Amino acid sequence: MPILVYHYVEYPSDPNDTIRRSLTVLPVNLDREIKTLLDGGYRIITLEDLYLAIYNKEDIPEKSVIVTFFVPTGLINHPNYLTYAQIKEIIQSKFKEILQEVSYSKKFFEDTYGVKMKYFAYPYGAYNNKVGKYIKDAGFILAASMVGDGTHKDSESTLYHLPRLKMGNATVTTFFK
Repeated sequence: MPILVYHYVEYPSDPNDTIRRSLTVLPVNLDREIKTLLDGGYRIITLEDLYLAIYNKEDIPEKSVIVTFFVPTGLINHPNYLTYAQIKEIIQSKFKEILQEVSYSKKFFEDTYGVKMKYFAYPYGAYNNKVGKYIKDAGFILAASMVGDGTHKDSESTLYHLPRLKMGNATVTTFFK
């Protein structure tokens, strides 16, 4: 199951910020990538859909893909980052994959927005089994990493380290031919 991750969707303003530029996809390219997926017969599903399929041992349409976004909670409302209002809008439009830090992020979002947080994205995609157990014990039902090629459906034993594909200057056609 391909799980795509987008770090920044913007027109970078600082040409010297090479790290940010490498993690950025231009808004026009994001639109094009989503259109390419849909035109190619892909169905965008949620982590909830994947979890239910794995948990209930049900099939997911073969050409399915999950789209996630990375939001560092410590940078909310800072220049060039999402605002509280934008995050609320995203949550209300079903993008519930907004996670970073285990306890703080979960508590922060649940307390601030009154929503139950169920999914976790490992910072920089790094994880290990001990951290995976902590994520599970904290009440998350799925966690996504940046390890692996993101092209296989994982079993229940890997619900806490699902691979994602980093989307930056690459295009969707690189992964979906």
